[in-house]
Amino acid sequence: MTLRIKIILVIFVTVITAVLIGVGISLFTFYKKGKEPVSAPTPIVNQVFEPVGQPPVEKPEVKPVSPPPPKEVSEEDKARGAITGIVLPFVETLGSYSNQGSFENLSNLLPFMTPSMKSWAQTQIDDSRSKPIPEIYKGVSTRTMNHTISKVDLSEGVSEVMVETQRKEQVGTSTNFRTFNQNILVRLKTHNDVWLVDGAFWQ
Repeated sequence: MTLRIKIILVIFVTVITAVLIGVGISLFTFYKKGKEPVSAPTPIVNQVFEPVGQPPVEKPEVKPVSPPPPKEVSEEDKARGAITGIVLPFVETLGSYSNQGSFENLSNLLPFMTPSMKSWAQTQIDDSRSKPIPEIYKGVSTRTMNHTISKVDLSEGVSEVMVETQRKEQVGTSTNFRTFNQNILVRLKTHNDVWLVDGAFWQ
């Protein structure tokens, strides 16, 4: 074998060996990467995404609202309330009676009258009880509809109220009745700082 051929064989063997070594290294690297575990993606928890290109929305601040201060009630308003609370039930009781009841309605109203009106009412009661009870029944019922406080004088302690009423008068049987409207003027005075009825006048 000539020297030239030997040199060619050595070069060929060297190249083949280098190629095999390179292929082996590549296969080893690829196999090692395939064995490495693949990490799972990190979960996103409670992450708020803001719209791209838009400013974040600001939440309005909630401030506690204080209730308005209580409105002061004047002395006249207090008096009007007390007067209304006395007059309306007084008129309905005064205007509801029968000729066989011995003015029991007046007896029930005595605590709400001034001394002068109480004296008048007691006279009516005593006079009715001294007479025989009528045989034919006559009764009247009254219901208040509206009222107007036309006068309130706190310095003098006097007041006047006009009350509109609807009345039903029955004579004899329950089928014999009539209904009508009638006003009544009520005058009041204060007695020991309490409003009392001093007079009632059917119009």
